[in-house]
Amino acid sequence: MSLDVDWTKVLHLTSLLINAHLAGFHYCSDAIVLDNLDELKDSDAIVKGWFRSWDVGRRIGPASTMIPTVGYAICAWNAGIGGPSFNWNVVAAFSMLTITSFTVINVFPINDVLLAAHKKVVGAKSSDSALNSASIRRNVAAWKAGDRIRMYLARLAVVAGAMATLAV
Repeated sequence: MSLDVDWTKVLHLTSLLINAHLAGFHYCSDAIVLDNLDELKDSDAIVKGWFRSWDVGRRIGPASTMIPTVGYAICAWNAGIGGPSFNWNVVAAFSMLTITSFTVINVFPINDVLLAAHKKVVGAKSSDSALNSASIRRNVAAWKAGDRIRMYLARLAVVAGAMATLAV
């Protein structure tokens, strides 16, 4: 009995699964965690809540963007320019690569500001922590807007990746 495995399909599905996981993580971060932070009055609690979301993202984000990017690029190369899935794979790979670029250019500076605030909160005694609430809220809102853009890019890649998988 011979088992013929279509490795291109496996790579498509693996990239799509990881990509969908990232899109789901961004949705949960945006719709659940960050929306609840808007309700808090205490800037220390806002910073701690943001940090929990950021901490998960920094662990899963790099692999969750680069593995599908490379997977979609390999599938595009394998399909060739005239292949039925080529364009969809290029769109998916480019969308995932854009998430990484957008994060480095637009989100990292906000991360630095909020990480400095988190360091003050964690390092301070309970009465010493006096953060500028307006600045914290503004930076968390900017981070949330950036996170939403990354979520939309991940969703675009999911759709393009699904179309590429179906086109094979």
